[in-house]
Amino acid sequence: MIALGSLLSVNSIGVVVALLVVTTTYWKWKYQYWKRRNVPYLEPRIPFGNMEEVIRGEKLLGIRLAEIYKEMKTKGWRHGGIYTFTRPIYIVLDLDYVRNVTTKDFKYFMDRNVFVNENEPLQAHLLNLSGTRWKNMRGKLTPTFSSGKVKAMFQVMAESENELQQKMYQEYTKNQPIDIKEILACFTTNVIGSCAFGLDCQALEDEDSPFRVFTRNIFVTTRLESFKRLLSVTFPLVAKLINLKFTLKENADFVMKMVQDTIDYRKNNNYTRKDFMQLLINLKDADGDGHNRESLSMDELASQVLAFFAAGYETSSTLMTFALYELARHEDIQEKLRREINEVLEQHNGQMTYDAIQDMKYLGQVIDESLRMHSPAAQLSRTCIKDYKLPDQDVIIEKGTTVIIPVMGIHYDEEYYPEPEKFDPERFTEENKKSRPNYTFMPFGEGPRNCIGMRFGLVQSKMGVVSLLKDYKLTVNKKTREPLYYSPDHLFLSAEGEICGNLISVVVALLVVTVAYWKWKYQYWKRRNVPYLEPRIPFGNMEKVIRGKKFFGIEFKNIYKEMKSRGWEHGGIYTFLKPTYIPLDLDYVRNIMTKDFKYFMDRDNYVNEKDPLQAHLLNLSGTRWRNMRAKLTPTFTSGKMKGMFQVMAESQEGLQQKMDEEYRKNEPINIKEILACFTTNIIGTCAFGLDCKALEDENSAFRVFGRNIFSVTKLQVLKRLFARNFPQVAKLVNLSISRKQNVDFIMNMVQDTIEYREKNNFTRNDFMQLLISMKNNKSVDVDGPEGKPLTMDELASQALVFFAAGFETSSTLMTFALYELAKHQQIQETLRNEISSVLQKHNNQISYDSIQDMKYLSQVIDETLRLHPPAAVTNRRCIEDYKLPDQDVIIEKGTTVIIPIIGIHYDEEYYPEPEKFDPERFTDENKKARHNYAFMPFGEGPRNCIGMRFGLLQSKMGLVSLLKNYKFTVNKKTREPLHYQPNHVYKHLIIMFGLGFLLGGNFITVVVAVLVVTIAFWKWKYQYWKRRNVPYLEPRIPFGNLTDVIRGKKFIGITLKDIYEEMKTRGWKHGGIYTFTKPTYIPMDLDYVRNIMTKDFKYFMDRDNYVNEKDPLQAHLLNLSGTRWRNLRAKLTPTFTSGKMKAMFQVMAESQEGLQKMMHEEYKKNEPVNIKEILARFTTNIIGSCAFGLECHTLEEEDSEFRVFGRNLFKMTRLESFKRLFAVTFPEVAKFLDLSFSRKDVVDFIMNMVQDTIDHREKNNYTRNDFMQLLINLKNNKNIDGDGHDGKSLSMDELASQALVFFAAGFETSSTLMTFALYELATNEGVQETLRREIDSVLDKHDGQMTYDSIQDMKYLSQVIDETFRLHPPAAFTDRKCVEDYKIPDQDVVIEKGTQVFIPIMGIHYDEEYYPEPRRFDPERFTDENKKSRHNYAFMPFGEGPRNCIGMRFGLLQSKMGLVALLKNYKFTVNKKTMEPLQYQPRNFVLAAQGEIWLNAEKIH
Repeated sequence: MIALGSLLSVNSIGVVVALLVVTTTYWKWKYQYWKRRNVPYLEPRIPFGNMEEVIRGEKLLGIRLAEIYKEMKTKGWRHGGIYTFTRPIYIVLDLDYVRNVTTKDFKYFMDRNVFVNENEPLQAHLLNLSGTRWKNMRGKLTPTFSSGKVKAMFQVMAESENELQQKMYQEYTKNQPIDIKEILACFTTNVIGSCAFGLDCQALEDEDSPFRVFTRNIFVTTRLESFKRLLSVTFPLVAKLINLKFTLKENADFVMKMVQDTIDYRKNNNYTRKDFMQLLINLKDADGDGHNRESLSMDELASQVLAFFAAGYETSSTLMTFALYELARHEDIQEKLRREINEVLEQHNGQMTYDAIQDMKYLGQVIDESLRMHSPAAQLSRTCIKDYKLPDQDVIIEKGTTVIIPVMGIHYDEEYYPEPEKFDPERFTEENKKSRPNYTFMPFGEGPRNCIGMRFGLVQSKMGVVSLLKDYKLTVNKKTREPLYYSPDHLFLSAEGEICGNLISVVVALLVVTVAYWKWKYQYWKRRNVPYLEPRIPFGNMEKVIRGKKFFGIEFKNIYKEMKSRGWEHGGIYTFLKPTYIPLDLDYVRNIMTKDFKYFMDRDNYVNEKDPLQAHLLNLSGTRWRNMRAKLTPTFTSGKMKGMFQVMAESQEGLQQKMDEEYRKNEPINIKEILACFTTNIIGTCAFGLDCKALEDENSAFRVFGRNIFSVTKLQVLKRLFARNFPQVAKLVNLSISRKQNVDFIMNMVQDTIEYREKNNFTRNDFMQLLISMKNNKSVDVDGPEGKPLTMDELASQALVFFAAGFETSSTLMTFALYELAKHQQIQETLRNEISSVLQKHNNQISYDSIQDMKYLSQVIDETLRLHPPAAVTNRRCIEDYKLPDQDVIIEKGTTVIIPIIGIHYDEEYYPEPEKFDPERFTDENKKARHNYAFMPFGEGPRNCIGMRFGLLQSKMGLVSLLKNYKFTVNKKTREPLHYQPNHVYKHLIIMFGLGFLLGGNFITVVVAVLVVTIAFWKWKYQYWKRRNVPYLEPRIPFGNLTDVIRGKKFIGITLKDIYEEMKTRGWKHGGIYTFTKPTYIPMDLDYVRNIMTKDFKYFMDRDNYVNEKDPLQAHLLNLSGTRWRNLRAKLTPTFTSGKMKAMFQVMAESQEGLQKMMHEEYKKNEPVNIKEILARFTTNIIGSCAFGLECHTLEEEDSEFRVFGRNLFKMTRLESFKRLFAVTFPEVAKFLDLSFSRKDVVDFIMNMVQDTIDHREKNNYTRNDFMQLLINLKNNKNIDGDGHDGKSLSMDELASQALVFFAAGFETSSTLMTFALYELATNEGVQETLRREIDSVLDKHDGQMTYDSIQDMKYLSQVIDETFRLHPPAAFTDRKCVEDYKIPDQDVVIEKGTQVFIPIMGIHYDEEYYPEPRRFDPERFTDENKKSRHNYAFMPFGEGPRNCIGMRFGLLQSKMGLVALLKNYKFTVNKKTMEPLQYQPRNFVLAAQGEIWLNAEKIH
């Protein structure tokens, strides 16, 4: 994969164009939404819809909606549709519609259209709540805002008004322009704080008081917040999935602390106050009366505080600001208002009171006109919570639709407000207000969800205006920007981010943002005052590793060397965006590994503890690791090693025998494989008491398992890559790393060993016995792990890691040691002399003591471990903030720490000439001269390698065994100089990091590289059929040969028919196509078809379906494979014999009578007949009665629950379409994601239907000779002769699956067949008349009765049916999967196992070779004579071979019955409402007409 980008010289334009085409097509389809719903709409533009200026941050949302309102109004519309990106928005213009939405039909529009993260503590406030929760909360809070309550608060407000006057006077004396908004915001902050919460906010005294800073922060919107809000509005499901939060931590902390302090003070001092806070406290302490019979939580209480505080101060200060601005511009109005203020105050003894404010009528008019022109809420949004039909139109607003009332648009409508740009308080005299409709003025909304604090806001606003105007005359300063410009990035009115004007610009903008984010992340170590190596976007400091060019240990050695050369004691690097800390100073290393181990106890590994083999010692953290380590340590003491030696010696003898055999071959020896077999044997015998036989058989089960552990599939690489980069998402999706075959092997091995030992009361002093004791909680003298016995999974995990690490690291160590000795003959000879000398002292026996006496051997081992440490690095994770002892640097909790062991081992400071192999470095004298942490092949500290002694002992034994008898030299087949594998199991993950990123430098280059690699990969995949010598149609990137199908433009059967015809014209007998990159084999030669379907069926037994067997309704006959399919097919087949069909006929006949009645009712209406609907109701009734013994009532009720279920079954949502496409294209990923198709409503309906039927029959001991009874018998394992269905009973899910597929296929295909048959007969009246004569003639012979035998006697009816099937086969193609490599009999072509095969049935049915004039409807094609003249496989409406349609007889019988019932009494012609020529639905499961087929029915009898 890595070389793909360099194999072909390609450019990325094709992929970009393809992606743009797909995106544009999708956008255009989405932009037909309002057209499909018959709602007028403004033409949108890709990609922004109708909101480009808003999205780009150039215009306020309210202004844009006002423009949209005006444009729609000029077109005479009462309502209209727009789009934000692809999201449809319904705009209400007609005031009656506005009334309906806000008030009259409020129950349909109760909720606001906001994204709410209820996990966020301050989101559950009144503005955000929905449904019953909102209703209950609103009921509780409303009493606080009554006229009486507001009047009672007035005196408290007045205190803040005095402070406002003082502040205004201070500003006045400065003789400078006044920022009136800031002063008024301080005033409203004070009012809210005192009236609502009893707090002295001191905002007017100190503009930077905590409360004023807090209120400013609420409305400051960062780029990140803008992005998050855009994401939540556009992709609410994604926002929920990633738990998106909006409240800044400092704001949340401030509110929570303020609330808690206030509550504590009031409770501690037994203090109550009639304010908003006290009401909330009472609700919090409520005993269950109201609020859904629950008290308020602290989070809910704080949420209401935040919303009231924010809305209360902001909207009122904004209103006063705009009012004063307009008054400053219109001095005559200002003067008129001032006169009123003075006159009213004189009437109230110069006191500003609640009553005085209420008496100022003109003030009310000024405020209202300000609200009209500058409404704080420029629009109202609602969500339709239930499908809603507009009262006077044939339009339904779908559940979930966003509804917007453009308040500003209405406020500026010339119909209601002539010269709307003019500020004129006279519009709001009582007379003028009465002359306008009620919903023309909505500054606070309308209906039950209007602004709850409206009265409070108006009173404080009026008070502020009066306070200033009675003493000051205001004019506009030139510093004010005029005309006024509304800020588009205000919180309530904010545009959701800045985005450029076309898709290319969007990509560039995203890249710019991404690069900026990368650069910011790459400042991490700089911000923490840690020296660092300069990273490169996007790989950080690991480009060569990620691109698979270098082993990561070597890269860390280079990093260590570079940092050391700069004189650093430590440093920082990055892997992609992830910062990693590198300690160089060995005192720092010692602190991390040992001295301050408590800060660095854990490894930085992704662990899925639900994965059965992940909970092992290497992965465990914290207390669980500590307890497990304490339990396992006693197994690896010196005494235990000595006790195991004799067992090891037996494997050593096997090693000598194996070596003798290899030596006699006189060929170079693969020493690594021999040593791996040796260590596998030792581990098996010493640790588990098993005879692995790896030396006797290199493909023994244990050796194969050992190899498999360290081989990595592409899927594992993908999963490891994903887990490393997105550990939280990996945990969220429960990502598992272990391969099933490895899990099964180790679990079986462990289970068998345990069962044998426990069954035979056998114990053995080994590692396995210790684990068994821990499982049984025996001899557990240290309470761990977590005071619980080991589970089977935990036990198996320890077994796996000990097995894997034990054989691999030791065999690797011995391999490198022998290589170095082979290169250094003198050292090899010195070591051999020592071995011979020591063994002579021990009677030539290799014993534990003799091994320990070989000092030079230890030196050779240590020098090998220095040069080739199996663990080139070790990692730790900082679990608590850690300050470096002698520096002002803190390593943050969660930081990854890498100890570059290989770098230290090659440091010239500790090892001069480090590349040289020199065992003398490890004499006792030389070891003492070095720092203790200059040599760490097994790590150091409490988390060092637990099996170190075991590994060293088996390694020394292996070397002695070989060196005492053989002299080694390096064979020329060995590649020198040595290169470390960059894709070894622990490193394979790293190399695969960079599959798509072959070019570095900047992110633009990365994107180009990805596109180049993608195109190269596509082109390589598109050579598949060429490589296999199969002719193929040229595919196009990215869709292959099915572009029109994937884009939803053409039915797949039609496309495959076209492909068949194209291949046939080229004279091919077979050919290849592609779906995306998936190759598909198309046989055209009918002998090939016969071979696949019947003769060589064993090679093509399965269908190529994605099946999630966890999905309760997926395990049905169409989906099953192999033996499971064969057994179930055998069990179900007896239901569909001719005899069974004949027995069911009378039950069918009852539905036929109902069909005649229903047709008579339709005929009497004297209107065209929707024939498909009638026939679907008929077949639904038959299926229900014949197969399940149910009365479906579909003939009597067109919306009976079974008919509604049947309709819904074949509706596919966009999500389902996407999931199915995804699963077909990426089945492995779909399995990995556990993708499911069954909709909950379908599952619930079928499961309930099945369960109720079973319960009724079993409870009443009722049986019935039908399909359901057969399934019940299979469930109860009755009447099973032992041969088939695995001898097992059906589960409830399997039973329900069969019921579903029979129900669906039974009603849909038959009703479709009859529909097309009647259409063709209506088009071909001569054929219709011929058939009717046959029907009459045959029925006359049977006493006018429609019977099973009479139906069978109608030969021409069968011909009509067959010709209909030929022209309109419900299954336009069928598929198979090759289950074993298959050679085509007369060609040098092998169809690979796993290949998808399509049989293009419709193509064959339209082949002129078999059917001249194939588009002509001609039942004569199916006379016995004509059928015999054709190939048997030229007609396959039900498929062919063992996997043909099991319900074929049933389907044909009910179809014939339906046609006879209608044709004997009615003559049919095509109504003009039918769309001709017929088009097929492009997205249906089975072949179906686009639109309805309408027929005229003329009664005959």
